[in-house]
Amino acid sequence: MPLRSRRLGQRVEDGVASVSRNGSVYGLRSRLLTLVLLAVVPALGLLMYTNWAQRQQQVEWVREDAKRLVRTVASTEDRYILGTRQLLMAIAETPVVRGGDIARCNKYLRILKSKNPLYTLVEMVGGDGMPICSSTKESERSSISDRPYFQQAMATGEFTISAYQIGRVSGRAIVTFAYPVHWEESEPQGVAIASHDLAIWVNQLSADLQLPAGATMTLFDRNGAILAGYPADQKVIGKQVDNVTMWSGVDAGQVRVTQGTTAIRAETPLIHGDQLAGTVRVELSAARAFAEYDRVFRRNAFLLGLVSLLAVLAAWMGSEVFVLRQTRALVATSHRLADGDLAARTGLAYGRDELGHLARVFDEMAASLDTHAAQLVDAERGLAAAGLASVLNITADAIVRVDPAVLDRPVTMLVAARAVGPLQAALATALAADEGAGSESLRVEARRADGTEFPAEVTLSRWVEAGQVSCTMVLRDITERVAAEQQQLAVQRQRAEVERLESLAVLAGGVAHDFNNLLVAVIGNACLGMEETPSGSALHRYFGEIEGAAQRAAGLSLQMLAYSGRSYVVARRVQVSEVVLETAQALQATLPPTLTLDVRVSRTLPDIDGDPAQLKQLLTNLVTNAVEAIGTARGMVTVTTGLATRPARGESGSAEGEHVYLKVTDTGPGIADELQPRIFEPFFSTKFTGRGLGLAVVSGIVRAHGGFVLVESVPGHGSTFTVMLPTPSPATADSRTRSSVTAA
Repeated sequence: MPLRSRRLGQRVEDGVASVSRNGSVYGLRSRLLTLVLLAVVPALGLLMYTNWAQRQQQVEWVREDAKRLVRTVASTEDRYILGTRQLLMAIAETPVVRGGDIARCNKYLRILKSKNPLYTLVEMVGGDGMPICSSTKESERSSISDRPYFQQAMATGEFTISAYQIGRVSGRAIVTFAYPVHWEESEPQGVAIASHDLAIWVNQLSADLQLPAGATMTLFDRNGAILAGYPADQKVIGKQVDNVTMWSGVDAGQVRVTQGTTAIRAETPLIHGDQLAGTVRVELSAARAFAEYDRVFRRNAFLLGLVSLLAVLAAWMGSEVFVLRQTRALVATSHRLADGDLAARTGLAYGRDELGHLARVFDEMAASLDTHAAQLVDAERGLAAAGLASVLNITADAIVRVDPAVLDRPVTMLVAARAVGPLQAALATALAADEGAGSESLRVEARRADGTEFPAEVTLSRWVEAGQVSCTMVLRDITERVAAEQQQLAVQRQRAEVERLESLAVLAGGVAHDFNNLLVAVIGNACLGMEETPSGSALHRYFGEIEGAAQRAAGLSLQMLAYSGRSYVVARRVQVSEVVLETAQALQATLPPTLTLDVRVSRTLPDIDGDPAQLKQLLTNLVTNAVEAIGTARGMVTVTTGLATRPARGESGSAEGEHVYLKVTDTGPGIADELQPRIFEPFFSTKFTGRGLGLAVVSGIVRAHGGFVLVESVPGHGSTFTVMLPTPSPATADSRTRSSVTAA
């Protein structure tokens, strides 16, 4: 293939031909089908809006039906009450009841009850609350003198209705009506009572109302407990329901309607006299209410989908005839042009439509490409020489070609004086290497034009051209890489130090635990020996010395456990400032007269979860360490508390957020820089009298509380120890006991 054809083919492939190979034919068809589908979207939106509007209208109708039903329930109950009152008035005036024949009275009341199954009890009660005659068996009768409705009827002489309740004899939900009987005297001589079975009443009421399919009706007492329901379900009788309306200051006729996802609910209060007796609820199924509208929506959606499918099929076949055949011809021609055939043409008729115009322009483009191909090749030859120079100008590296004759100049001008020798040796080695040897790299200190030095990486490669051996040197600035490596090395050292301290903590905890177990046996046997020897004998004294030494060793063991973080923390909510004040008062008496203890605490700190005893030990150790650091000279120890957020220099294992800090500052000689990394190690001490456990115990207690310690010390200017203790989250319990948690 001619050079100009190959060059031109590459450009055409970057243009038109690349589009065709990425599926432009299928892209056109997809766009046509997308337009058809977009035309269906308004119809679908109208269909969905119509269904929504119809459902909203149906919701209003169902809400009105629910209101009507609950109002009917309330009015029906009023009729039941009126009928029951008339029945009780008739019973009270019946000669059988007034005549005193108890047997006939019992029979009469049983007949009345059997005629109306709505009543669970019909009874005539004396003024003392004991039944005179009743529709129940003798064994089932009991005094009702404690019933509020009986007491109210006797006191007021008025017809009384009880609250909804569970019957003593029947065990069913009932409401009781009481009518006072006066007969010959002005004061009531007894009460005629009748109890309604609410479950039967609800079922009869549901049948009379002809509730729609899927509807339910429930009766609640004034506290929201279920008394009866339709359909009946004995398992829920007496169950407390949270979502029942708690009426306050209501009147009969009020209705509350709510709409849920599955049902529309209406509630109304039932009023007996001027008291709230309970609530009746009617629920209508939303699914049944919207069933017809959903069916119509599904039918219309199906028809719309069918029409859309037919439109898509028509667009698919029409696009093949009117668009895609011409497009394929254009794509095939573009492939030929991309392969370098500049004589390729579309062969399509130049019609007046858009595709015909495109075919004519495409053929004219192919002819112009052939004309300008030679000019393009000539231009590329001119740019080839300038290309390498452009690349070298924009690179950030220094690229130098070194001949063997100039090893001592001017390459050595690019590096510092101390790097000249290693660089010359590396250059000599690269020039003397065998053909095909790989490149060699080394790090040197390079020098900028202003004389400043910077770390650089030099890569040397042997190069043979026309029999002449030379070396290519690439010098790259690696200042950022060296800084990153140094930072990573510092992090690794810090991590190694943390792991070393953790290992020491584990070792100290294990030794202290095992040692403590041995001391238990020693102390126990010493105590037994003291009990079995005379009080003033030498053996008794020896056993006492053994027991005392063992106790001191046990204290040392407990300090090692505290350092290891394996001691037990009895955590509760603690106010750090109060602990500091109590501990400072005890420490004040032990300080030498040359020292002053200055306590500055904040009274508004939040509580933390901590062990007061261990926090006191922590403060005691820090103050003691400060006092020993000051020695016999005059000085001051300052203790402060406050609230701060966790600083960035905190330990990696500590919690984010607010921390209560406890800071102890002394005016002593300070701590040398080389000693600061070791001050929390167990048994490390710079004082002759120290055992090296004071600060180690502080570290263990702080880690057990989930905090961390910051140390600031300048030799000759004193030291500051800052203990950061995390504040509890709102979900933390007010008090709890937990084992220690080892901080990272």
